[in-house]
Amino acid sequence: MDSYVYGLLGSAAFFAGFGKLLAEEDPSVPVTMDRALFDQVAQLGKRLLWLHTRGARFSDGDALPQALARELRPVTSYPERFHWDARSGTLTIGNGSFGPVDQEVWEFEVSGLKVLQSWLGYRMKAGKGKKSSPLDASVPSAGRSPPSC
Repeated sequence: MDSYVYGLLGSAAFFAGFGKLLAEEDPSVPVTMDRALFDQVAQLGKRLLWLHTRGARFSDGDALPQALARELRPVTSYPERFHWDARSGTLTIGNGSFGPVDQEVWEFEVSGLKVLQSWLGYRMKAGKGKKSSPLDASVPSAGRSPPSC
């Protein structure tokens, strides 16, 4: 059942179908009566859990996919912005760059959240997100290394 729930909640189709309802009510997990559909979603969940746990769950002996993107130029200062170039597939973060980064990676989203863009946004010098305490202003000074991934 855990793989079914993970597969269901990790799909864009779930958010597309239930996104408005989720914003208005406490979330609930619909369970289909269609056994073939249940099995298909559970298989998706197993695959996602395998990928997201780097093979620790539901390993069938297959090798994990290898990332194609490599560091082209190191990030040597605290980045203030990032940009992805569709033509070259280059992701520029501050003064550094990585590539090739596929459009599917750049555009990947879960429940409407573009994962990579959100993750990077929180790691910029100004940092996105709510500021809830004076500690939010505590960031490395100029010349220090950028935050680690």
